[in-house]
Amino acid sequence: MEEQGDVMKSLENKTYDSKREMDILDNLEEVRHLNKRHANVDHEKMIQDARQKSSDYLNEEKIAKEAKEEFSKLVKKRADMLEQEERDSKIKEEVNESSDEDADEADVINVKKREMKTLFKPPTTGFKKP
Repeated sequence: MEEQGDVMKSLENKTYDSKREMDILDNLEEVRHLNKRHANVDHEKMIQDARQKSSDYLNEEKIAKEAKEEFSKLVKKRADMLEQEERDSKIKEEVNESSDEDADEADVINVKKREMKTLFKPPTTGFKKP
């Protein structure tokens, strides 16, 4: 019986040893896989990519700033144009009002001329023109 106990004990020990070896091999395979994955990393390329992204971001920021400045200039130019149009419109109104006043004055002068003609008719003689 003691021999069977030793055989069983020996079999159990072999089973535990085999299991432990399999776990160790699995862990070793995982480490190899991780090392292989990290070995493919090109650190110089990573640095270059990071610099490129940073440069792109700064360029986009610069372009956005320039676009904002250009937009502000266009808005100011448009506001100036509207102000000029308003001034021109006021000048036209003043000219039209002035023209109306001149026309009214001309009408008054014409009326007065007619009145003067009727008041101061040249004397007529009794002679008829042949």
